[in-house]
Amino acid sequence: MLDTVRPYCVSAGIPFKFLRSARIHAIRNGKYADRAASGKLITIYPVGETQLKQVLDDLAEQLSGVAGAHIPGEVRFGEGPLYVRFGGFVERVVTDHNGVAVPALERPDGVLVPEEGRRIPDWATVPKFLKPYVDPPEPDARVPYRR
Repeated sequence: MLDTVRPYCVSAGIPFKFLRSARIHAIRNGKYADRAASGKLITIYPVGETQLKQVLDDLAEQLSGVAGAHIPGEVRFGEGPLYVRFGGFVERVVTDHNGVAVPALERPDGVLVPEEGRRIPDWATVPKFLKPYVDPPEPDARVPYRR
């Protein structure tokens, strides 16, 4: 996966980061690891919806058939190993009702609010091309269940 994504991002000038070794990847995905980082190998930082769509379309094609870990709480794009996270890039914190500092997001009005378990904030605008993945269609009740 890294052999595909790294040259793509470098040639397109898109910032990205990745775990530097198989050992670190195993530790970050172990039984007692922080679930916030679970499943992640590479993180890409496209600028804006247009570049995000281009990156997803290009890499979905290039990584077709490549298996990847499930990333809890993030939006899976297609059938491959690509996920989208709605969140902040700048670390911000607020104090919760117990007096504990927790990660925060900035609403459009400038108010910092606690990040809610990786859910898409109700005030965030989901790009049209991601809507089918955020709100998948209900299963057709007329199709019988088969094992």
